[in-house]
Amino acid sequence: MTSEDEARLGETAALLMRDDVFKKIIQESEDEYLAKLLKCDPADDVGRFRYAEAIKVVRKVRRQLETYIESGKLARHQIAAINR
Repeated sequence: MTSEDEARLGETAALLMRDDVFKKIIQESEDEYLAKLLKCDPADDVGRFRYAEAIKVVRKVRRQLETYIESGKLARHQIAAINR
């Protein structure tokens, strides 16, 4: 992936992370999975595992977007340094 591609990806990720609808979807998804996890019967190992994994996935999506944002910032600095 080129620096320009990384910069664009970072900008797109930043737009998503600033979007109120997207933030609401991510937060509500995590909240819903947590509520369902807490309601699971203690003997329901499969159910608890599934909801815990779903929470991990939502958090991973958030972290991945944050990583793209940081990589995009670094790519922009690299592009600026090359163009000087």
